Amino acid sequence: MKDETTAFEVNVDATIQRCGKALDLVNPNDPTQVQAMVDALLVDLSTLYTSDVLQRSTHPDVQDQMRRGGRFLLENSSPRLTQSAHDHLRELAWQVRCLASMHRSEKDKARTCGWSPTP
Repeated sequence: MKDETTAFEVNVDATIQRCGKALDLVNPNDPTQVQAMVDALLVDLSTLYTSDVLQRSTHPDVQDQMRRGGRFLLENSSPRLTQSAHDHLRELAWQVRCLASMHRSEKDKARTCGWSPTP
């Protein structure tokens, strides 16, 4: 049974692992590697942003981070003119890591309370 009603299931552990790899990138001058990581993290960010677990949360910190994540998807899916590709990747990784951590917390809270995010 899926915990999400979105098209993709959120794999928080894999997402957080990708964020760690992006933040610890050894060769930030390899544009192919940087772009591959950006593409994967943008998919993760979009999946997290559309997850029912986070969409239904009433916690103010989650709602605030969801606004930031949505704004990032709309305005910063590619580097700003004054931003390097590596700096953009790091900023994206932090956005995704925050939402992934909040997703895990909200899901754990739901399990503890006996609430299910699916109707």
